[in-house]
Amino acid sequence: MDVRLRAFEDRLRLEVRDSATNPPIPSPLSLTEEEAPEAEHGRGMLIVEALAGEWTSYPNGQGKTVALNLVIPQE
Repeated sequence: MDVRLRAFEDRLRLEVRDSATNPPIPSPLSLTEEEAPEAEHGRGMLIVEALAGEWTSYPNGQGKTVALNLVIPQE
């Protein structure tokens, strides 16, 4: 997994690249499901959705990149 932060004048861009080709799908799991194999996947997308109203995903080599922009408030 690679994480990249890029600062622009009006926003911060966060990109996370991994080797999985499956599309990113937010998947909240209850505490009783933590032992299930799916518990390792999808929880990061809940953080993405909480931080940004919009995000994108695109193929990147043999995996994918999930990206979002965080607006920097102007004073």
